[in-house]
Amino acid sequence: MGKHWLVRLWVIFTALCLNHVYAAESSFNWRGFITAGYSQTLANNTYLSYIGKDPNFLYDSKLGIAFSSNLSENLEASAQFVAQGSSQTFSPDVDWAYLSYRPNDSIMLRAGRLRFPMWLIADYYNVGYSYIWARPPPEVYSQNILSSFFGVLGSYSYALPTGTLSLAMYGGSSPLDLPFQSNFNGQISPSSLTGSFDRLLGATLSYENLSLLVRVNYARTYLQSSLNVQGDVLPGSSYGAYTLFQESFLRLPLAGNYQFWSMGISAKPFKFLRIISEYFGAELDNTPVSNNAYLTAGVPIGIFEPHFTVATSGSTAGTGYNRYALGLNTSVASNALLKVQWEGIDVKTGAGPLLSNPTGLVQVVSANINAVF
Repeated sequence: MGKHWLVRLWVIFTALCLNHVYAAESSFNWRGFITAGYSQTLANNTYLSYIGKDPNFLYDSKLGIAFSSNLSENLEASAQFVAQGSSQTFSPDVDWAYLSYRPNDSIMLRAGRLRFPMWLIADYYNVGYSYIWARPPPEVYSQNILSSFFGVLGSYSYALPTGTLSLAMYGGSSPLDLPFQSNFNGQISPSSLTGSFDRLLGATLSYENLSLLVRVNYARTYLQSSLNVQGDVLPGSSYGAYTLFQESFLRLPLAGNYQFWSMGISAKPFKFLRIISEYFGAELDNTPVSNNAYLTAGVPIGIFEPHFTVATSGSTAGTGYNRYALGLNTSVASNALLKVQWEGIDVKTGAGPLLSNPTGLVQVVSANINAVF
């Protein structure tokens, strides 16, 4: 099934290339991106549900293509398709597809399948070439079970002498279908969380100039979901399984009013220093679920950029851990980056982002090459 869809994706990509060559003067535009990744743990444990002690070349790998077409002076159609190894199938999916209407330079309206604008890199989360890490910090970005939604978004931008201030408001709904691996009393089982996010409403306020981006977000929705596990598990509606977003989430009832907020800053105060930090918090029926944050510092030196990240995660499920990461990026071409990264996961209570309780620091190594075309 996966290879069949990859062939289809390649056929589409080839057709777009030909269109680009023979219709270069048209309003149709496309771009592509690819990440070829490797990762594994240096312990007999599993990280983020799928990265284990054996080399994994699927989890961080992805191939995507995006295109846009100007339907009129103010109306544009855009879409992006991504095939991800983290799905374990590499079947392509629609990342986003929408119509944009710009009556002027300050106002924009979008309708369709939209990216959830909660995080700093929400718009280019799948484009590994565009961010500093081998993979975005899971303490914040593994919360993106609501990565896209069907609905509308309206934004207004105001030009200041020092930058641009923008406010976006959005609403809609989204289906939920999240595969993962669970550990119930030592039994590793393929599982999934299915359901829907309904009555989604949110707002994003941001300020941006050439060296600074600050973003504050708030959203709320009604979550209705069910947990599906292959094999015998404990009865009831509350489970202690780690998924790609947070162990504590499944310990709570699987339906209720879910609200979340985040704050982020990306700054380059000096030519030789880049700082990125985000915080994410969430509540389900007024019960705290997540309280996570990370801080990254990078030092660009020619074609190299070493970087360091410290992150923390806490929840009401009794789970808490700290994560430390060291990485090095280097430009191998004008459109390609090579990234290597070491991570140490220090779990304080529970299993944290691992499938079983660790006996000490769990180390993870990763390397990937990222390109845009």
